[in-house]
Amino acid sequence: MLVTKALLFDLDGTLVDTTMAVETLWKAWADKHKIDAAPIFAEMHGTHGKVIIAKYAPHLDIKSEITQLLIDEEKLSHNVIAVPGAKQMLENLGEVPWGIVTMSSKRVALTKLKAAGLPVPHILVTADDVLQSKPDPAPYLKGAQWLDIEPQNCLVFEDAQAGIESGINAGMPVAQIMHAGHCEQINGTLKTFTNWTDIQINMDNNAVYVK
Repeated sequence: MLVTKALLFDLDGTLVDTTMAVETLWKAWADKHKIDAAPIFAEMHGTHGKVIIAKYAPHLDIKSEITQLLIDEEKLSHNVIAVPGAKQMLENLGEVPWGIVTMSSKRVALTKLKAAGLPVPHILVTADDVLQSKPDPAPYLKGAQWLDIEPQNCLVFEDAQAGIESGINAGMPVAQIMHAGHCEQINGTLKTFTNWTDIQINMDNNAVYVK
């Protein structure tokens, strides 16, 4: 059993299944610029697009590329679905402090949540709110700040290596959701879950119990 005070969730691959949409997006981008998509696929999950572009196509104008990618991503995001058990889990959190930390833009994140039928949290940290992308700790530290809870008391749920490293780098305990299969269990994660049907979350005297 894991004991904490608040929960911070990644979005893509953790709460919503966006694997097909994300792979379609980056395959089209790579083909357009005649770039091998294989190494991009290995690290795109949980990583901001500007990091990918700067690494694999530094000759391009990042701002204009991101603008077009966001337009394309929003179109694809209408087709995402919830990870099994995610909707019921979120709707049953009650008074548990929680938020979402994603490297999608706010507009795209809201589109994904709506498409998947998931509730919108009061705390939604997106790429619009931080300068650094995962695996930098900044996104999750921002989530803890907005929840007004110390980082070590925030349990992170993640699926991809960049996001897991971001949570660990922020000094937070991390549990890994394996549904999307983006990577094997990462060293430093406390526990793995297949999806949300495996998990029970309860709160008692300001402590949150996860098992």
